[in-house]
Amino acid sequence: MIGGRAKAGLPVKLQFTLGENQIVVSGVVKGVNFDQTRNRSLLHLQASPSSATVRNRILAYVYNLFGERETVVAGRRPEPQARKTEGIVIKSSPPAEKAIPDTSLPELPED
Repeated sequence: MIGGRAKAGLPVKLQFTLGENQIVVSGVVKGVNFDQTRNRSLLHLQASPSSATVRNRILAYVYNLFGERETVVAGRRPEPQARKTEGIVIKSSPPAEKAIPDTSLPELPED
């Protein structure tokens, strides 16, 4: 969104962070929805082809490949966690609380 009226065909540069990565993407405005009461425009962008590194960083964040962000469950607020500054963190699930029932066959009486 930008303040005021925008027009289709406007070249745009987006600069943002995903996790700890700085991402820069350029593109062109393809469509505009202008909200007159708030005097702002919602821009619909078409990104220019980016490098393989940038695409991989975006996809890794979107699919949460390295656990860089928390998965938000509807109705619950995510709990803040301390960020690691180095290396890859491998997360595992906690052990099961209940023991798996013994499904072995009963012993047969000796004759």
